Amino acid sequence: MKFSAMVGMFQPTELARLKKLGPALARRLELNDGELDEQVYQLAILPPDEAATWIRDHLDEIETRFAS
Repeated sequence: MKFSAMVGMFQPTELARLKKLGPALARRLELNDGELDEQVYQLAILPPDEAATWIRDHLDEIETRFAS
């Protein structure tokens, strides 16, 4: 439920950018990337609006880091 609330806060263009990153992020999580695991945990404990804001504010950096 929290995830769907957060997703609803993104603009369609932001969602499209995030969807493109999904496979790369999933691969990194499967490899037990400790830094990524910690960041996901930190986002999970934030209220949805704060998590969405953080992702939005860092989307360029996330794309640079995880684009495949």
